[in-house]
Amino acid sequence: MNEKQPNTETIEDQTQVDALAEFAPRVREILRKYRDKRQLATIANQLGFHQSRLTEMITKNSQGEYKTRITPYYLARFIEGNIMSVDKVLADRRIEDLPKRPRMFFERMVVPQTTLRLVIEAQKKGINVERILYIMLHPDEEEND
Repeated sequence: MNEKQPNTETIEDQTQVDALAEFAPRVREILRKYRDKRQLATIANQLGFHQSRLTEMITKNSQGEYKTRITPYYLARFIEGNIMSVDKVLADRRIEDLPKRPRMFFERMVVPQTTLRLVIEAQKKGINVERILYIMLHPDEEEND
C-alpha cells in the first residue's frame, strides 16, 4: 500500500495562517483605510507587490470568501515595511494575553531587524546574548547558574 502522506509543510503553514486569522479583520480594516486614501498602489510598490494583491485581500469572491488570505508572510511584510504596527493590528490587546502561536509571531515582529541582525552576529561569535540581556535587565538579581 502506497498511501499518500500529508504534506506537513502545508499543514504547518495552514496552522500558522489559522493562528493569525482572528487578526485578519483588523488588517483588512487598515488596508481599507489606505484604499480610501488611494494609497494602495504606493504601499504595493513599497512592498514589492502588485496592487491587485492588496485589493484581493479586501475583496470577496462570488462565494463570499476573500480572494487572498492574510497570511503570516503578508502580515510580516506589512509590519516590517512600516505599513502597520503590531500595536495597530492588536488594537487594545496585549501580546502577553495572546495564545501561544500568535504571541510567538507578534513577539518576533516587535524586534527590529537591526536588533535581530546584531543578535545573529553575536551568536555566530559565541556571545551569550541571553545572559548579557538578563544581567542588564536584572542587575540586582543573583545568577543561579
